[in-house]
Amino acid sequence: MADEKVVLIRGGLAPQKRTSEPHLFMDVAQAQGTVAFLDITSLKQDDFLAVLSRNPVTAIIDIRSRPVFQKPNFRHTQVADYLLSHRITYLDLTSYSARNLFAEAHVSLLASQPHQMLGKVAQILDSGMTLIICDGADFQSATMHDLRRLLSHHASFKAEIHPRSLKR
Repeated sequence: MADEKVVLIRGGLAPQKRTSEPHLFMDVAQAQGTVAFLDITSLKQDDFLAVLSRNPVTAIIDIRSRPVFQKPNFRHTQVADYLLSHRITYLDLTSYSARNLFAEAHVSLLASQPHQMLGKVAQILDSGMTLIICDGADFQSATMHDLRRLLSHHASFKAEIHPRSLKR
């Protein structure tokens, strides 16, 4: 009999077929206000584009020290064309002056004062999921800390999700 070949793992439990994990976000509206920090140092172009295509990413904030998708892992023009064709907003915050704006914007936010960075951040957060791309060294930088503080205190911010939660 087929039942004789079933091995119970714990008494009273029958083996179950593993079901697939539910999607974290089904559409752009559910992902509004969410951000994920993604280290792209070791990613290849196909893996990066898969993350973009399988998740409701509507904006990318680039805080890498060098804002170029470098060979051999990337072809810069192909990535730029992909972002343009899929209407993914790209915000380059890699310059020294842009990095200094994070701390200023955070102080302005806490003091309920307007700041040029706050309008950009609100527009991006309200559009859907925001992917913040960085290099491995950036995880310990003041820029990363300032950006996280700015985002977490912003009215449009809902949650930071772990990079492993992104569909690949």
